[in-house]
Amino acid sequence: MNSAYYKNLGDQYTQANKMDEALRAYERALELDPGDPELYLARGDVYRRLGRLDPALEDFNQGVELSPLRPEGFIGRGNVYLAWRYYDRAIQEFGRAIALLP
Repeated sequence: MNSAYYKNLGDQYTQANKMDEALRAYERALELDPGDPELYLARGDVYRRLGRLDPALEDFNQGVELSPLRPEGFIGRGNVYLAWRYYDRAIQEFGRAIALLP
């Protein structure tokens, strides 16, 4: 099976609020395709929902590094900073995301 299969599986688990299963599916997808920024963004969102903010930020950073023109990574980072109450940094990240929107 390919990474798309595991990404879709992770998306379904996320929608069903089965975050541990989603995390495993995204991790398997990343083993198969470590260069796909979407996978880091999806896993980062699961980590954030689980309250695991440090690995969430790492994944959002990786997503931004791989695809700096996508707003989702900046939004993810903004949400992490918001959870940490780093409001100035959150505003900066959300501003970067807005600047990328068409």
